[in-house]
Amino acid sequence: MTRVWLCVTMVMVVCVCLWGSAEAVGGAVSRPRPQRRPHKKPKVNPIDDTPPPQNIDIQQMGGTWYLVNAASKCNFLMKNGLKVEATVMTLMPPSSPNTALSVSTTTRLNHQCWEILQAYTITPTPGRLLLNGSRPLLNTEIVIGETDYSSYAVFYYQKQGQLTMKLYGRSKDTLSEAILDKFEDLAEKKGLGLAYVFAFPNYSHCQSVDKDHVITLGHSVQMVRGKGKGVIWDSDRCRLVEKASTPFNFAKKKTSRLLLRRACGNVLARRSVR
Repeated sequence: MTRVWLCVTMVMVVCVCLWGSAEAVGGAVSRPRPQRRPHKKPKVNPIDDTPPPQNIDIQQMGGTWYLVNAASKCNFLMKNGLKVEATVMTLMPPSSPNTALSVSTTTRLNHQCWEILQAYTITPTPGRLLLNGSRPLLNTEIVIGETDYSSYAVFYYQKQGQLTMKLYGRSKDTLSEAILDKFEDLAEKKGLGLAYVFAFPNYSHCQSVDKDHVITLGHSVQMVRGKGKGVIWDSDRCRLVEKASTPFNFAKKKTSRLLLRRACGNVLARRSVR
Protein backbone atom coordinates (compact mmCIF):
# COMPACT_ATOMS: atom_id res chain seq x y z
CA MET A 1 0.00 0.00 0.00
CA THR A 2 2.84 2.34 0.82
CA ARG A 3 4.38 1.71 -2.57
CA VAL A 4 1.09 2.55 -4.26
CA TRP A 5 0.86 5.94 -2.51
CA LEU A 6 4.50 6.62 -3.31
CA CYS A 7 3.88 5.98 -6.98
CA VAL A 8 0.80 8.20 -6.99
CA THR A 9 2.75 11.01 -5.34
CA MET A 10 5.57 10.77 -7.88
CA VAL A 11 3.11 10.86 -10.77
CA MET A 12 1.42 13.99 -9.38
CA VAL A 13 4.80 15.73 -8.97
CA VAL A 14 5.78 14.91 -12.53
CA CYS A 15 2.45 16.20 -13.85
CA VAL A 16 2.79 19.45 -11.97
CA CYS A 17 6.32 19.96 -13.33
CA LEU A 18 5.24 19.23 -16.89
CA TRP A 19 2.27 21.59 -16.54
CA GLY A 20 4.51 24.38 -15.30
CA SER A 21 6.99 23.74 -18.13
CA ALA A 22 4.22 23.88 -20.69
CA GLU A 23 3.09 27.27 -19.38
CA ALA A 24 6.63 28.60 -19.44
CA VAL A 25 7.12 27.48 -23.05
CA GLY A 26 3.82 28.95 -24.16
CA GLY A 27 4.57 32.21 -22.37
CA ALA A 28 0.95 33.26 -22.15
CA VAL A 29 0.67 32.82 -18.40
CA SER A 30 4.22 33.35 -17.19
CA ARG A 31 4.85 36.55 -19.20
CA PRO A 32 4.45 39.58 -16.90
CA ARG A 33 1.82 42.07 -17.86
CA PRO A 34 3.22 45.29 -19.31
CA GLN A 35 2.93 48.17 -16.92
CA ARG A 36 1.15 51.26 -18.08
CA ARG A 37 3.26 54.35 -18.34
CA PRO A 38 2.23 57.07 -15.94
CA HIS A 39 0.42 59.94 -17.56
CA LYS A 40 2.68 62.92 -18.13
CA LYS A 41 1.60 66.05 -16.40
CA PRO A 42 0.71 68.79 -18.85
CA LYS A 43 3.53 71.28 -19.28
CA VAL A 44 2.78 74.57 -17.59
CA ASN A 45 4.40 77.72 -18.88
CA PRO A 46 6.21 79.65 -16.14
CA ILE A 47 4.30 82.79 -16.95
CA ASP A 48 0.96 81.01 -16.47
CA ASP A 49 1.84 80.62 -12.79
CA THR A 50 1.99 84.39 -12.54
CA PRO A 51 -1.54 85.73 -12.79
CA PRO A 52 -1.63 89.53 -12.97
CA PRO A 53 -3.43 91.47 -10.26
CA GLN A 54 -7.11 91.87 -11.02
CA ASN A 55 -7.03 95.64 -10.71
CA ILE A 56 -4.21 96.55 -13.12
CA ASP A 57 -5.02 99.89 -14.77
CA ILE A 58 -3.09 100.15 -18.02
CA GLN A 59 -3.73 103.89 -18.17
CA GLN A 60 -1.83 104.43 -14.93
CA MET A 61 1.11 102.45 -16.34
CA GLY A 62 1.77 105.17 -18.88
CA GLY A 63 4.90 107.27 -18.65
CA THR A 64 8.61 106.69 -18.11
CA TRP A 65 10.09 103.60 -16.43
CA TYR A 66 13.80 103.09 -15.68
CA LEU A 67 15.13 99.53 -15.83
CA VAL A 68 16.66 98.63 -12.46
CA ASN A 69 17.18 94.84 -12.50
CA ALA A 70 16.64 91.97 -14.91
CA ALA A 71 16.50 88.26 -14.06
CA SER A 72 17.05 85.84 -16.91
CA LYS A 73 19.07 82.87 -18.17
CA CYS A 74 19.40 84.27 -21.68
CA ASN A 75 22.80 83.96 -23.29
CA PHE A 76 23.19 87.66 -23.92
CA LEU A 77 22.85 88.66 -20.28
CA MET A 78 24.96 85.71 -19.10
CA LYS A 79 27.81 86.87 -21.33
CA ASN A 80 27.33 90.65 -21.11
CA GLY A 81 25.64 91.14 -17.76
CA LEU A 82 28.47 93.33 -16.51
CA LYS A 83 28.38 95.54 -19.61
CA VAL A 84 24.69 96.46 -19.70
CA GLU A 85 23.71 100.05 -20.38
CA ALA A 86 21.12 102.29 -18.78
CA THR A 87 17.72 101.54 -20.33
CA VAL A 88 14.49 103.54 -20.25
CA MET A 89 11.04 102.33 -21.27
CA THR A 90 8.22 104.74 -22.08
CA LEU A 91 4.64 103.44 -22.23
CA MET A 92 1.96 105.30 -24.13
CA PRO A 93 -1.48 103.83 -23.29
CA PRO A 94 -4.04 103.70 -26.10
CA SER A 95 -6.46 106.57 -26.39
CA SER A 96 -9.23 104.32 -27.73
CA PRO A 97 -10.29 100.69 -27.20
CA ASN A 98 -8.91 97.85 -29.32
CA THR A 99 -5.64 99.64 -29.96
CA ALA A 100 -2.12 98.62 -28.92
CA LEU A 101 0.08 99.91 -26.13
CA SER A 102 2.94 101.87 -27.71
CA VAL A 103 6.33 101.10 -26.18
CA SER A 104 9.55 103.05 -26.69
CA THR A 105 12.83 101.69 -25.30
CA THR A 106 16.00 103.77 -25.34
CA THR A 107 19.46 102.49 -24.55
CA ARG A 108 23.07 103.17 -25.39
CA LEU A 109 25.29 100.92 -27.48
CA ASN A 110 28.88 101.68 -28.46
CA HIS A 111 28.45 105.25 -27.17
CA GLN A 112 25.42 105.78 -29.41
CA CYS A 113 21.83 106.20 -28.21
CA TRP A 114 19.19 104.07 -29.94
CA GLU A 115 15.41 103.89 -29.71
CA ILE A 116 13.34 100.73 -30.29
CA LEU A 117 9.63 101.16 -31.05
CA GLN A 118 7.21 98.31 -30.40
CA ALA A 119 3.47 97.75 -29.94
CA TYR A 120 2.03 95.49 -27.22
CA THR A 121 -1.42 94.03 -27.85
CA ILE A 122 -3.74 94.46 -24.88
CA THR A 123 -5.53 91.20 -24.09
CA PRO A 124 -8.92 90.85 -22.37
CA THR A 125 -7.10 89.88 -19.17
CA PRO A 126 -6.03 93.04 -17.30
CA GLY A 127 -2.28 93.18 -16.89
CA ARG A 128 -1.56 90.62 -19.63
CA LEU A 129 -0.06 91.84 -22.91
CA LEU A 130 1.21 90.24 -26.10
CA LEU A 131 4.03 91.18 -28.44
CA ASN A 132 3.20 89.52 -31.75
CA GLY A 133 5.97 87.80 -33.66
CA SER A 134 6.07 86.87 -37.32
CA ARG A 135 4.30 83.64 -36.30
CA PRO A 136 2.61 82.50 -33.08
CA LEU A 137 5.66 80.49 -32.01
CA LEU A 138 7.63 83.74 -31.76
CA ASN A 139 5.05 85.66 -29.75
CA THR A 140 6.18 87.18 -26.46
CA GLU A 141 3.75 86.94 -23.56
CA ILE A 142 3.97 89.78 -21.06
CA VAL A 143 2.48 90.05 -17.59
CA ILE A 144 2.55 93.06 -15.28
CA GLY A 145 3.05 91.16 -12.05
CA GLU A 146 3.23 93.87 -9.41
CA THR A 147 3.15 97.64 -9.37
CA ASP A 148 2.11 100.60 -7.29
CA TYR A 149 2.19 102.88 -10.38
CA SER A 150 4.23 105.54 -8.59
CA SER A 151 7.54 103.87 -7.71
CA TYR A 152 8.06 100.36 -9.13
CA ALA A 153 6.71 97.68 -11.49
CA VAL A 154 7.63 94.03 -12.11
CA PHE A 155 7.22 92.72 -15.66
CA TYR A 156 7.35 89.08 -16.77
CA TYR A 157 8.31 88.25 -20.36
CA GLN A 158 8.12 84.78 -21.90
CA LYS A 159 9.21 83.79 -25.37
CA GLN A 160 9.58 80.19 -26.56
CA GLY A 161 9.35 78.93 -22.99
CA GLN A 162 12.13 81.18 -21.65
CA LEU A 163 11.18 83.56 -18.86
CA THR A 164 12.69 86.97 -18.18
CA MET A 165 11.75 89.25 -15.30
CA LYS A 166 12.39 92.99 -15.18
CA LEU A 167 12.13 95.46 -12.33
CA TYR A 168 11.42 99.06 -13.32
CA GLY A 169 11.41 102.24 -11.27
CA ARG A 170 9.69 105.56 -11.88
CA SER A 171 12.84 107.58 -11.21
CA LYS A 172 16.59 107.25 -11.66
CA ASP A 173 17.01 106.94 -7.91
CA THR A 174 17.70 103.52 -6.47
CA LEU A 175 14.64 101.69 -5.21
CA SER A 176 14.27 100.77 -1.56
CA GLU A 177 15.88 97.62 -0.22
CA ALA A 178 12.44 96.19 0.49
CA ILE A 179 11.45 96.37 -3.18
CA LEU A 180 14.81 95.02 -4.35
CA ASP A 181 14.49 92.10 -1.92
CA LYS A 182 10.94 91.45 -3.10
CA PHE A 183 12.10 91.23 -6.72
CA GLU A 184 14.89 88.82 -5.81
CA ASP A 185 12.40 86.64 -3.91
CA LEU A 186 10.01 86.61 -6.87
CA ALA A 187 12.86 85.68 -9.21
CA GLU A 188 14.00 82.92 -6.86
CA LYS A 189 10.52 81.36 -7.03
CA LYS A 190 10.90 81.17 -10.81
CA GLY A 191 14.27 79.46 -10.59
CA LEU A 192 16.21 82.67 -11.18
CA GLY A 193 18.55 82.97 -8.23
CA LEU A 194 21.00 85.77 -7.57
CA ALA A 195 23.36 84.37 -10.21
CA TYR A 196 20.78 85.30 -12.84
CA VAL A 197 19.89 88.76 -11.52
CA PHE A 198 21.64 91.64 -13.30
CA ALA A 199 21.64 95.24 -12.14
CA PHE A 200 21.39 98.08 -14.64
CA PRO A 201 23.10 101.45 -14.07
CA ASN A 202 21.04 104.41 -12.91
CA TYR A 203 23.20 106.97 -14.69
CA SER A 204 24.14 107.97 -18.26
CA HIS A 205 20.62 107.62 -19.63
CA CYS A 206 19.92 108.79 -23.17
CA GLN A 207 18.34 112.21 -23.17
CA SER A 208 17.36 112.15 -26.84
CA VAL A 209 17.73 109.99 -29.93
CA ASP A 210 18.09 111.33 -33.46
CA LYS A 211 15.81 109.93 -36.14
CA ASP A 212 18.67 108.08 -37.83
CA HIS A 213 18.95 105.72 -34.86
CA VAL A 214 15.35 104.60 -34.45
CA ILE A 215 14.37 100.95 -34.95
CA THR A 216 10.73 100.04 -35.57
CA LEU A 217 10.10 96.36 -34.96
CA GLY A 218 7.21 94.87 -36.88
CA HIS A 219 6.11 91.63 -38.49
CA SER A 220 7.97 92.03 -41.75
CA VAL A 221 11.01 93.78 -43.15
CA GLN A 222 11.78 97.03 -41.33
CA MET A 223 14.42 99.61 -42.10
CA VAL A 224 17.05 100.24 -39.45
CA ARG A 225 17.74 103.86 -40.22
CA GLY A 226 21.37 104.71 -39.80
CA LYS A 227 22.68 107.54 -41.99
CA GLY A 228 21.67 105.73 -45.17
CA LYS A 229 23.76 102.67 -44.48
CA GLY A 230 20.98 100.43 -45.74
CA VAL A 231 20.73 98.04 -42.79
CA ILE A 232 17.41 96.19 -42.90
CA TRP A 233 15.83 94.21 -40.09
CA ASP A 234 14.10 91.10 -41.45
CA SER A 235 12.00 90.00 -38.49
CA ASP A 236 10.72 86.87 -40.28
CA ARG A 237 14.28 85.54 -40.42
CA CYS A 238 15.46 87.44 -37.34
CA ARG A 239 18.56 88.76 -39.04
CA LEU A 240 20.03 91.87 -40.58
CA VAL A 241 20.47 92.09 -44.33
CA GLU A 242 22.02 94.69 -46.58
CA LYS A 243 19.97 96.98 -48.76
CA ALA A 244 21.59 96.70 -52.17
CA SER A 245 20.74 100.22 -53.34
CA THR A 246 22.78 101.99 -50.65
CA PRO A 247 26.33 101.76 -49.29
CA PHE A 248 26.82 99.34 -46.44
CA ASN A 249 29.01 99.64 -43.39
CA PHE A 250 29.89 96.44 -41.50
CA ALA A 251 30.51 98.27 -38.22
CA LYS A 252 26.99 99.67 -38.45
CA LYS A 253 25.61 96.20 -39.11
CA LYS A 254 27.40 94.78 -36.06
CA THR A 255 26.14 97.58 -33.81
CA SER A 256 22.55 97.12 -34.94
CA ARG A 257 22.80 93.35 -34.56
CA LEU A 258 23.82 93.64 -30.90
CA LEU A 259 21.04 96.10 -30.21
CA LEU A 260 18.39 93.96 -31.88
CA ARG A 261 19.58 90.96 -29.93
CA ARG A 262 18.61 92.84 -26.79
CA ALA A 263 15.17 93.58 -28.18
CA CYS A 264 14.41 90.13 -29.60
CA GLY A 265 15.88 87.81 -26.99
CA ASN A 266 18.01 84.80 -27.77
CA VAL A 267 16.97 84.21 -31.35
CA LEU A 268 19.80 86.29 -32.73
CA ALA A 269 22.28 84.58 -30.43
CA ARG A 270 21.43 81.22 -32.02
CA ARG A 271 21.29 82.34 -35.64
CA SER A 272 24.12 83.76 -37.68
CA VAL A 273 23.81 87.11 -39.38
CA ARG A 274 24.50 86.70 -43.08
